[in-house]
Amino acid sequence: MATLSVVTNSFRVTEPPKGTFTQYDAITYQVPKPKPGKIFRERKRLIIHELQIRNPSLFTPRGVYDGEAIMWSTNGSIGARTFEITHSQTIFNVTLTPVNTIHATTHHFREIQSLFSQQRSTKKAEIINLLQLIVTQAPALASYKPIKRNCYYSDRDHRPTELGGGLVAWRGYFQSVRPSIERLYVNVDVSTAIVYRSGSLLDDVVADFLGLRNPNIRDIISRLSDPRVFASIARFVKGLLVQIQTVKTPGNWEFGKRISGIVERAGAQMFIKDNVSITVQEYFYQKYGYKLRFPEAFGVRIGQHAIFPAELCKVMPGQVYKKRLGEKQQKLMSRLPSPFDRLRDIQTAVSGNFFNYDRADFLGQMTISRQPERLTGKILPHVDLRLGGEVKKVLVVIQSGFETEQLMTQQTSHYGKWDVHRDTYYKPAEFRSMAVVTFVSAPNAADNLKQFLSALILVMRKRGMTFRSEAQNTRIIAGHPGNIEGAFSSLVQEAPELILVILPASAGDLKKQVKHFALSLPQRWPKARWNPVTQCLREGKYDRSNDQYCNNVALKINAKLGGKNSILAGSRYLNKATMVMGVDVTHPGPGTRGKPSVIGLVASLDETATIYTANAKVQPPRQEYIENLSVEVQAALRFRSRVDEGFHINHVVIFRDGVSEGEYEKIMTEEVEAIANVLKNYPGKPAKLTFIVVTKRHHVRFFISDAMARQDPKLKNNCPAGTVVDADIVSPDYVNFYLQSHSGLIGTSCPSHYVVLRNDLGWSKEHLQAFCYEMCHTYASASRSVSIPAPVYYADKVCSSANWLFSEDLESESTSGDFDLSQWQNDLKVPATTPTNMLYFL
Repeated sequence: MATLSVVTNSFRVTEPPKGTFTQYDAITYQVPKPKPGKIFRERKRLIIHELQIRNPSLFTPRGVYDGEAIMWSTNGSIGARTFEITHSQTIFNVTLTPVNTIHATTHHFREIQSLFSQQRSTKKAEIINLLQLIVTQAPALASYKPIKRNCYYSDRDHRPTELGGGLVAWRGYFQSVRPSIERLYVNVDVSTAIVYRSGSLLDDVVADFLGLRNPNIRDIISRLSDPRVFASIARFVKGLLVQIQTVKTPGNWEFGKRISGIVERAGAQMFIKDNVSITVQEYFYQKYGYKLRFPEAFGVRIGQHAIFPAELCKVMPGQVYKKRLGEKQQKLMSRLPSPFDRLRDIQTAVSGNFFNYDRADFLGQMTISRQPERLTGKILPHVDLRLGGEVKKVLVVIQSGFETEQLMTQQTSHYGKWDVHRDTYYKPAEFRSMAVVTFVSAPNAADNLKQFLSALILVMRKRGMTFRSEAQNTRIIAGHPGNIEGAFSSLVQEAPELILVILPASAGDLKKQVKHFALSLPQRWPKARWNPVTQCLREGKYDRSNDQYCNNVALKINAKLGGKNSILAGSRYLNKATMVMGVDVTHPGPGTRGKPSVIGLVASLDETATIYTANAKVQPPRQEYIENLSVEVQAALRFRSRVDEGFHINHVVIFRDGVSEGEYEKIMTEEVEAIANVLKNYPGKPAKLTFIVVTKRHHVRFFISDAMARQDPKLKNNCPAGTVVDADIVSPDYVNFYLQSHSGLIGTSCPSHYVVLRNDLGWSKEHLQAFCYEMCHTYASASRSVSIPAPVYYADKVCSSANWLFSEDLESESTSGDFDLSQWQNDLKVPATTPTNMLYFL
């Protein structure tokens, strides 16, 4: 097995902190309020900073503070006491109470040494939290914005990326203390946060939201006369923190006040002042001598009653945007830096003032290397695939310093990719006919569609698929978005097994409506016994009719119709008695209320792990562990038993996504143990369980050398597919490893992190890695290895496709915040798996 030298974005802690750290509960409240009130996190930090500056005898070196209620200090003699601090002309009391200690002595570190053991404990978590606080103090005190967990952002060091729509992207940095088997590291990465544009609410933010460049305020006001535009602005700005500029109004505006709503024609709004009716415009002139420039512009409501003209409002910087981006904004965000630029950016932050590792007094004499760690990785052996009866070798060819394998066939496959252009599928699908429903009526659309159909049919036949349809006799129905049922009903008589649906370039809602209707056809028209496969295509893609696009579409169609594009050849791990499952949980989007989390589950139905049955369930929003997952596993086993006519399964492999590190223990007790008990009592011989968590939600990256990147440009400056790192930086708590199973496309490739929570067969680490890598080659929609095993990829697709199944009425009710879990579950009718209708979610 070839080895590979890589650099990772982890920096070694060369000296851990020393001394005894005392934890204090730090309660801050405003005087004369008798109970703690709501104080912004940023303000709390400033108050605690002021406390330490004014009391150097107690706080030298400075303590570290989490911004809420925990403070650590190497001075254990502060005791329980209350301090009075004046900040921005407001008096606060800060009460410190000692509650805990951690010992980190010079010679034997005592408790810090426990980080490197496999024993998990509450104390270990406390130590990591302390170390995390230590390394994040510098950016916190520098007023960088802690928008995401363990991340700090600013618009000072990097120019924000303009996204339009009133939004910008801020560059920041993530850092996390990571114990490994023998060492302690700080993982540092670049990070991006989407924030609202700051500046004048009217001139800057609203103008950008409306897409106006160098606008005249009158243009903005004119656009706002449209009720739909006004409503969209109201939704966009609600909850934003603003300050008042130009005039000095009562109250403390240092940390801003939230917009609760907006009103039309702010200047003309009436209210009662000293028993006299007065307009907002008159009030500001009488009170502050300020004459509104645009009294007809909208105003913002602060609290329940106060109204301020938009022209006086300034949006504060660093306010995170939590909703879904538009397609154009997503494209702008996809412009990622190269791996070398990313690593250079990280090293600049580590060596400079952002983290202040050199000079910060609160590090407790902890020292951190300025050089990223260099590791030795492995390159896994090639994976054999079978297409149309021929075995293909899928491997990475590295041209310098590493051996190059020769292919046993004339087919050449490099970089985790294989070519299907000259082969038939392993099992081409057979069907009678297809039809087309098009929602595109642009000029030349009909001619482009016929040209595409001819190209697609040619490709499908080359891949071995058999059917009667020709481009000239394929029925094409012109559909209307308002009458989807009418388009489909005209096809009931001939009942084609495949329907191609042609959508406009931007048609997210229409696609959902089409999929919802098509997937519910068996319930809508049960007598027709018609359950067609649908494949949606977008304008701007299909009309190019290029061979690569047609091949990609054909891959999906063949898999949905029950065919097999390729299979693993000679796998050591798959057999008729093994069932492979993928499980995922997806949560409602940021800011979404009244909508559940969705569980997606797939289970293999054959010994090649290419045919799957799927199911979906709902559960309370943002709950990561799955209730009664063992019941779903039982149901999958029963279904597999019916398909295999009672053949006994003796090994179940579950790939689980959607789990954060802090949930591993709960997953062990709530899911793994319950499933193991089900398999233990499985009729006949008990079945074994392998349970692997796989995630890409981490910040570990690997970088190859400049020399290797120059000598092999096809790597695109990334590690080759099949790169594994299973030592040095991995967690001491579980068997775990990082596997980059895919080749780089844009930016820096993210390896997947595999954590083995149960391994009843006792597979070695090498066997686990090889099996996971194999499963990354079985994703039906691609002719290349993907970044996670196909079953968990499918489970994620099942979760996403649940949105096709929910009715519009239920979706509209969710915006009100009302929530009835049973309604959502009853509405979620997953299509049945049949021999000619599989993998509907692709």
